[in-house]
Amino acid sequence: MQLFWTIVEVNDVALCVIAALVGSIVWFLKSVVGSTGHAILFTPVLVAGALVSNYLITANGVYISPNKDAQVATALAIGVLLSLLGLLWIIRIANRTADQRDNVSRRTPPPSMTGKSNDSKAA
Repeated sequence: MQLFWTIVEVNDVALCVIAALVGSIVWFLKSVVGSTGHAILFTPVLVAGALVSNYLITANGVYISPNKDAQVATALAIGVLLSLLGLLWIIRIANRTADQRDNVSRRTPPPSMTGKSNDSKAA
């Protein structure tokens, strides 16, 4: 439980950066895709990605910038972008799986399996 509180303990700058990044991505997604459902489902995952990325970069001592606020903003941006790429990858796999299922269900059996022959078309 201590790890959870360590991850979500951020300053005001981090909250503003998270709100700006996630808000802009969700707005763009909603306007391009037209799906409010995707926007609602993506929001907590994007926020979690930002917070976990900030924690991991800080805990491992990776310094991107000497300015603390710039460091936090960069870490949050990396987390949001990585979680967005992960979500888009998952959606792409789900769409391909659904398309594959549709293609399999729409296939028609060959004439030899249905008992009909091609000779009836010639007559």
